[in-house]
Amino acid sequence: CRTKHSFWVCKTCGKIVRSTERPARCPKCEGIATMTQLHWSCAECLGATKDHVLRLINFLVMDFGVSSGKIKVYFSGNRGYHLHVDDERFEEMEPQVRAEIANYLKGTGLLRPRGSDHGSTTADKNEGWFERLAMSSSKDPIAAFASMIDESVTTDIHRIFRMPGTLHGSSGLLKTRVHDLASFRPDFDPVVLGDEEVTLSVKGSPAFNLKGRTFGPYSSDEPSLPTYAAVYLLTKGLGRIVE
Repeated sequence: CRTKHSFWVCKTCGKIVRSTERPARCPKCEGIATMTQLHWSCAECLGATKDHVLRLINFLVMDFGVSSGKIKVYFSGNRGYHLHVDDERFEEMEPQVRAEIANYLKGTGLLRPRGSDHGSTTADKNEGWFERLAMSSSKDPIAAFASMIDESVTTDIHRIFRMPGTLHGSSGLLKTRVHDLASFRPDFDPVVLGDEEVTLSVKGSPAFNLKGRTFGPYSSDEPSLPTYAAVYLLTKGLGRIVE
């Protein structure tokens, strides 16, 4: 679904361009090197992210023997999820070892079955990737089972994580605990700012959905928005408050 929300905005005039590749110049003001990418999302990719969280949990429980009770799922406050794993076996792991785990989760380096080899994994190898490859009917079984984690989050042992209960600086949404992934609504449940209206001057913005409402698209507009929607645009540099 990248073609639906691969947006670029001109830093000079605010023109919004939908493109999977960076435009060489702005089609409106013809500025060169003025286009910056907007990290947008849609219901389809947010749903796919949930699927990859479930895949990751499956790997942790089935392949690494982590108790499901030791795994806590949090919505990051922007587009993804953080899994906090309380297991002392991982605490002293160096980045190189963490990179190997990341490669395993993503299926990096695994050989894809070819032709009649597909699904012919021997019965005694009935664990982990062996089992997944054997049971898959997909043309690309690695893509069907791999979890597309953000590798840098796993390998960087000096990374500082956003604390639960704080707002994400790129959205104004809350990093919050997810107790039921299936029913969690990433465009509704983390919205904690109020409904008090704020008037913004918006050069340009694609449409977005929050708290059951659709806002935009905007182009040189001054909409009055609830605070949570106004902050969403402000954090992305798409508007300014009209005094």
